[in-house]
Amino acid sequence: MKFWERKVCGMTFTKSELLERLREEISAQEWHGLESDGETPISSFNRSVLLELREAHISREGDVQEARVEGLYNALKDFLGEHLKDKPDGWKWIFISCLYRTFIEERPMHPEDAVGIKVSQADGKTVYECPVKSSKKGSVCSYCVCKRMSNYEIMKRQMQKEFVKYPQEQMIGKFGLQSDGDYIYIRFISRPYRIGRVSGEVRWLDERSGNWEEADYNEAMTIYDVLCYSKENCALAGEFVNMKSLSSIQGGSMSVGSGLFQDTEKLFDHREGELAAACEKLNGTKWGKGDVAYQLPMFDFMPIGIQFWNSDEDFPASLQWFVDKNMVDYMHFETVWFALSHLLRRIKEEMGGNLET
Repeated sequence: MKFWERKVCGMTFTKSELLERLREEISAQEWHGLESDGETPISSFNRSVLLELREAHISREGDVQEARVEGLYNALKDFLGEHLKDKPDGWKWIFISCLYRTFIEERPMHPEDAVGIKVSQADGKTVYECPVKSSKKGSVCSYCVCKRMSNYEIMKRQMQKEFVKYPQEQMIGKFGLQSDGDYIYIRFISRPYRIGRVSGEVRWLDERSGNWEEADYNEAMTIYDVLCYSKENCALAGEFVNMKSLSSIQGGSMSVGSGLFQDTEKLFDHREGELAAACEKLNGTKWGKGDVAYQLPMFDFMPIGIQFWNSDEDFPASLQWFVDKNMVDYMHFETVWFALSHLLRRIKEEMGGNLET
């Protein structure tokens, strides 16, 4: 099966030309066999792909580099020679299916749910992220349209699987959560979330569209930590402490004037009206001292305090956080970073989106 030896336009195929060449590789008798389940040594997935290929129409024409077609073919041949050498009769269908999916459909070679491929939209294009994509040059993976999934996304998905191992009725009772046969519901930074009781997936409700959107790393990991790892008899002390003092007790570093907080202080400086309005949209109530000072619900059962001072001729802008003294009974100290990062993101959204200093 070396159809690229018949060169088309020198060094490239159009998608239409490649599609026609792939169809020509399958005889009328083979097409008949593909239509009849069990007559051809092929997986159900590859069978459906080839039957789709037969009826396919090119909606968006484009060129395909001949060298890449040959490169993927050779990578597949090496892979199958190592892992499927006892079933050479099925190789042809894998070759054609993978070439079609990669260069014509521009989709992953695997079924998307088989290896946990994440599918999303960005700038009007479909983006595929694979948790097991190899970075080895010249491998089959190097030709795949998938991006390598980030380590954060991989960790989130690992925790998703861990979540379903925990006693769900216990966490529902502990925090007084609503639930049904499919989901557990919780509010985080004044937004509804649901956790799949079978899948463990965390999603939040976009109240404008009515869609449940996939939670990001900071959101999901905070919720998982509170529900799965909080102490059995956790209870609020009813006493706020400055995050700086909690940081020193835990041996961390969350000091004002560095990193995340330094950038945010510059962003909020002399925008107290916008900041106050954002806090109120997040169901905050005025509290404490500062040019802007509010108590916000991190969860319905856990408040957090924010105090902000604008800069003046003597002092820079200052942002300070206050949490319940027993906060680390509810989540690991490291998780506080995830929660605060998400809270800041929500405040910025309410202040007008991706604001710049």
